[in-house]
Amino acid sequence: MRSLIVLLGLSLTGMSLAVSAEPMPLFLQKGQSILNADQKLLAKGWHPAPASMGQLQALNQADAVSRLPSLKSCSGSGVGYCRYEYQQPRHRLVLITAPGRKRDRFGRLVRWWMEPLSIDAGHCLQ
Repeated sequence: MRSLIVLLGLSLTGMSLAVSAEPMPLFLQKGQSILNADQKLLAKGWHPAPASMGQLQALNQADAVSRLPSLKSCSGSGVGYCRYEYQQPRHRLVLITAPGRKRDRFGRLVRWWMEPLSIDAGHCLQ
């Protein structure tokens, strides 16, 4: 009986890992244009995260040059970092950009990460 419980626990754990495992998009590269990353993410089934998860503040919106629907905020520090968010049913992908050397109008990727979403948040896709 005990081995049956252990086996059941292992199989359930394996199933939950398989369901939640989502590979990081491999085409993202440091220095890549946010426009290029946006096109590729949309083509791969990612969507801009819903506005209810984080909207641009009026001050930041006036300073932001990119009007991509995934843009959530830009820093007021003068460095020009901006945050973009995309999601799929179970994951949110956060991209951070900074202006390029020639003051790239739309910014270049400097870092990104993926966060798990709760089941309720996954239903918010538009």
